[in-house]
Amino acid sequence: MLLVKDVMNKSPVTIRHDATLREAATLIATNKVSDLMVLDSHDNFKGVISVGDLIRYMLPNYDDVILSTVHTREQAGELFFQSGKERVNEHFAPLIIDDPIMLHPDEQLFSAAIIMAVKQIHTLPIVHRSHLLGTISRGELCLAILQQGLDPEVKKD
Repeated sequence: MLLVKDVMNKSPVTIRHDATLREAATLIATNKVSDLMVLDSHDNFKGVISVGDLIRYMLPNYDDVILSTVHTREQAGELFFQSGKERVNEHFAPLIIDDPIMLHPDEQLFSAAIIMAVKQIHTLPIVHRSHLLGTISRGELCLAILQQGLDPEVKKD
């Protein structure tokens, strides 16, 4: 029986709770992750910021689009990038999911699979006593399932 701790990423991408949207977007882009784990100044786990929430926040307000002179797709794109420029130095605190689903490292991997599938979550934080121990992603879950199906002589540790 595989446990979460057997396949979790022990070096998750983290960001401080007082960082800016620019810092969050940079970390997401350079590390190619879909979620950032948010830590406070004492390294306590505070929540998650998702790339989807970040993008939605950067989109222009619906009323701004309706009231603007947007008539073409190019103009709508310009409004999107202008909105992003205006917000890039803001703090992302309003976007933090501060009550995410978390797993304990000793939980069965099967629990992670069910939660990810049912809740459509890409990455789950692995936390013990407010300390972030790691994360588990859909990719890591798929790799673990694949490795379980391999011939024992072919498996790599």
